[in-house]
Amino acid sequence: KGKIEVLDNISNITLHSFLTSRMPVIAETELGFILNRSVDDYIKSNLEAVKKGLIDEMKKITRVRYSAILDNKVCPFCQKMDGMVVEYGSAVYYRYNPPIHYNCRCVWLPITQEEIADPRHEYNDLTVNEKGRPVSVEDVQRMLGNDSLLKTFCECGGH
Repeated sequence: KGKIEVLDNISNITLHSFLTSRMPVIAETELGFILNRSVDDYIKSNLEAVKKGLIDEMKKITRVRYSAILDNKVCPFCQKMDGMVVEYGSAVYYRYNPPIHYNCRCVWLPITQEEIADPRHEYNDLTVNEKGRPVSVEDVQRMLGNDSLLKTFCECGGH
């Protein structure tokens, strides 16, 4: 075979490999960035509307809950983070803002003051550590153990 034919063959194999293996990973991850950016924009709009008096104070979003899809694809990191409640805008919120890694399907879900005040929900004391202080990045790292060694997009400059 000629040099050009060999290069064309390599290019076709590389393109096929990219389209069948890497492209779905990139697409899934980018959808995660879009979804989570939309949630963040929604929360900011909510806070601005409350500030302007357009929305009742009880509808104000002040906390968020980490939500992972708990199926056979969930990683140990996201499985441990699932259900964590923190103050919106806290260091933990920004440090662990999904997507955390490639193929991450997690999201921070907004929690309103109304939900916090509802005794049927357990959102009233989950944002503090055992010392009664707001949950910190260090608290989360202790909880995650070895899974905290996962290098997140935040650490790589991806957020």
